[in-house]
Amino acid sequence: MKELDYKKYTEKLQSFLTEKKNWLFVAGLLGILLIFLSEIVGTDKADKVQPTSATQTTAQSASDYTLSLESRLQAIISNIEGAGNVQVMVTLENSEEYVYAQTEKSDTDVATQAGGDNTSERVSYENSYILVEGTDGKQALVQTKLEPEVKGVAVVCSGGDDIAVVKRITDVVSTVLGVSTNRICVTKMI
Repeated sequence: MKELDYKKYTEKLQSFLTEKKNWLFVAGLLGILLIFLSEIVGTDKADKVQPTSATQTTAQSASDYTLSLESRLQAIISNIEGAGNVQVMVTLENSEEYVYAQTEKSDTDVATQAGGDNTSERVSYENSYILVEGTDGKQALVQTKLEPEVKGVAVVCSGGDDIAVVKRITDVVSTVLGVSTNRICVTKMI
C-alpha cells in the first residue's frame, strides 16, 4: 500500500510541475525558502551583537565625562585646606556635540545685458560634508568634538560651614570648569 501511495503522490507532483504557472509558484517558494535559510545559517557572532545607537553612546560618554569631572574635582577639592571629606556632583547642560568638516563651493555669475547698462550678479554657495570610509561605511569627518557644558556643581564637605573654605572651593571650581559662582553650591557634610 505504501508503494501505491508513493506512486500516487509522484504522479500528482509530476502533473503539478508540468504547468508553467506552477513552476513560477515553486520557484517563488524556493526563493523565499533560500532567503529564510540564509538568515538562519548566514548569521555569525558579529551579526548577533546589536550595535549601540548614537543616543546610547552619547548618553554613556556624557555619563563617563560627568564621572571623570566629579572624581577630578573631588581630588582637587580634598587638597584644599579645611575642606576635609568631600563629595562632588556635576550636572551637564547638554551632551557632547560634534562639528563635521565641510567643503564649500561658491560660483559667481555676472551677466551684462546688451548695451552694458544693466549688470546682474548671482552668487551661489554649496556646502557638503567630507565623507571618509569608516567601520560602518561612509561617515562624515569629525573636525571638532565639543565637550558638554556644565550646568551646576554641588560640593558637600566637612569644612562647608567655614566661609573661607567655601570661598576657596567656589573659586577653584569656578576657575577649573569656567562656570559662574552662582552655579556652584558648597555646603557642610553631616
